[in-house]
Amino acid sequence: MNNYNDQRNFLSNSSFLGTRDGLVSHLITGGQLGYGYKAGAFDAATPLAFSPAVICVFATPTMYDNMPDDTEGILRQTIKAMFECHAKSVTGIDINYTMDTGSQPIGHDGQELTVPTQSKRQAVNPAFTYPEVTGNLVWNLHRRWLWDINDPDTNAGLEHMNGKHGNATLAPFTMSTYSVTFIAIQYDQTQHPDRIIDAAVYTNVWPTTTTELGMERQIGTTSVKERPITYTGYVMHNDRTRELGCLVAHELDLRSERYRVASPNSEGVSQMLGASGYATSGFQGVEQAPGIVQDGDLSRGEATALDIAHSAREQKNGDEWNKVAPDGADSFQGSVHDGAVDIQH
Repeated sequence: MNNYNDQRNFLSNSSFLGTRDGLVSHLITGGQLGYGYKAGAFDAATPLAFSPAVICVFATPTMYDNMPDDTEGILRQTIKAMFECHAKSVTGIDINYTMDTGSQPIGHDGQELTVPTQSKRQAVNPAFTYPEVTGNLVWNLHRRWLWDINDPDTNAGLEHMNGKHGNATLAPFTMSTYSVTFIAIQYDQTQHPDRIIDAAVYTNVWPTTTTELGMERQIGTTSVKERPITYTGYVMHNDRTRELGCLVAHELDLRSERYRVASPNSEGVSQMLGASGYATSGFQGVEQAPGIVQDGDLSRGEATALDIAHSAREQKNGDEWNKVAPDGADSFQGSVHDGAVDIQH
């Protein structure tokens, strides 16, 4: 902080408050709801806006890794894209902590003395709502997923494990052969990768229902369908998962995209994930990661999180980059400085 006003608005070192890196409101000098108001420190009362969380899939079910009828990994890529790019709403992934208590009577007036016993992290049940699309894709994909876990007619499951030549070793944080692992990143309004609000990792995610197909007969009525799918899940949330979220956010680099001049595109999560204790071999979306990129036969762009466009590819050389120009315009060059993009035509 370089001036007095900033020191009244924000704390620069606040880890002792339990907060993460970045600016934190200085309520001691900037609280606005006491007696009177403090016009010189309005910024300290700036409300925190939560934008929709960003989801990045690390691993899809390893039972689908080496399917003989899906040599290009379309099934795994479709599951990944469905989680990242097709859900219109995602609930049941919020983080909450509670404290159990114990108590005993004190005195004769009926009061009890309550003491803390154990803190607990609330369990999660992710619920994704998908618009149904041509081919009844969402419903059929989840039907197959459930049948491959346990067929309703034979009670048999698909036991194929990850790896070739009988290698049945699961990557870290991949808790089963039939589940998905993903991270949810909560950005602030700047979308700066070092200023994310928080991040959590969810594993052992698999569906518990397909929802109803929607077959009915109502004269004069035609409808479109949505699929509210519920999943099981196990959440991991601590300082390390936020550090991992920052690494992923740096690779996604959403802040540098210029949506006014080009379709958005993002790069895959790099092997920097290994620095946070996560083996990159367990993640899909990482270049050369088993399960989504087999022996380098799949280009990086086809396995990226939020890969929602195939145009405007970036060609990076240090801080310099070139992009496909919009229709009717010449090519242009620019540079990236701390997330801001400068363009010269």
